[in-house]
Amino acid sequence: MKILYIQCGLGNQMFQYAYLKYLESRGVRNIRIDASAPSLRKHAGFELRRVFPAIDAQRERFLSYGAGRTLHLLGDVMKKGFRCSLETEGEGEDRTVIPWGKVWLRGYWQEARFAEAVRDELLEDFRFREFTDEANREIAEEIVSCPSVGIHLRGGDYRMPAIRPVFGDICTPEYYREAIRYVRERVPGARLFVFTNEPEWAARNYDLEDAVFVNGNMGAESYRDMQLMSLCRHNIIANSSFSWWGAWLNRNPEKIVVCPAKWFHNYPAEFTDGIVPAGWHRIGRPVPNVTLKAGFEIEEADLRNVLGQQYADFELLAMDFPTMEDPRVKKMEGTEAAGNHVLEMKPEELPRFADRKYLEKKLIAYFENQLINHQPELIL
Repeated sequence: MKILYIQCGLGNQMFQYAYLKYLESRGVRNIRIDASAPSLRKHAGFELRRVFPAIDAQRERFLSYGAGRTLHLLGDVMKKGFRCSLETEGEGEDRTVIPWGKVWLRGYWQEARFAEAVRDELLEDFRFREFTDEANREIAEEIVSCPSVGIHLRGGDYRMPAIRPVFGDICTPEYYREAIRYVRERVPGARLFVFTNEPEWAARNYDLEDAVFVNGNMGAESYRDMQLMSLCRHNIIANSSFSWWGAWLNRNPEKIVVCPAKWFHNYPAEFTDGIVPAGWHRIGRPVPNVTLKAGFEIEEADLRNVLGQQYADFELLAMDFPTMEDPRVKKMEGTEAAGNHVLEMKPEELPRFADRKYLEKKLIAYFENQLINHQPELIL
């Protein structure tokens, strides 16, 4: 028996379920679902069964909560006491290979190829429950009766200092302006429908005066926004698995889907290449998230510490330094800072870079300072 570990929010849960269906299409049998992960409590819980009737009907797939937690305690004992991990995140170049002896399938599996391989099955399993309230029925009717464009703006946790270095500042106002222009050039009379978990912030920071803001689907009913997005004729998405699925479930054969050119900071470009389905249009130019400016010479040992940071999505502008083959290193003279955020370095700071997490801590402190100083215009 293999056990698929479900974690995080609805979009991630759908990617994990899609991976399960893909494995089954490749001949893997007897996969059970464990929905006991503590991370589910940070979101709206285990949503697959509550949101999708076809999945709820597959009762034999699911472990009980108690069984899931018990098995994980056993896994922890094996890992810590016997140095034998029973978990896999898909080792090997082909992430579909499950090494012998591994029990838990634990990962996010955010690759379009898994979903595309079992598209017809997923379209059936991911059929939403019918709307039960008049507000959603009315907006759904409006969406399907016009050349609708669903736009997702992800605020909330993406703006928090600890999470922003990875997810934030990718879908900027410039991204949405360019995306809207791209769609309007191809869709006469396009009507914009905005879905966001922070409507006041979105209205304040983005130029969307002629858009319809879809409000009201909060908490356990948030999935209704994904359902409505899937009814739009076209989609402009954020770097979010939630709006990814809203666009993917859109059945319009002539749909236009616009997505950011970069998905996460500090992830390799291959990640975005894998998550974006063929035919979706990328907007934007990937740039470093951080520019480090050092108006002084850096010795080679210190330079190695800077370049060895775990948070690697940065460029370094500095004075003359020993030649090192790293495209992130650029001479300050004649070079414009390309990063989303420019952080100044001081000579006395260099020893701190011996800590491989120092840049990440520095960036989080920088964002925390913005919040303390009440500068919402900087929080994009």
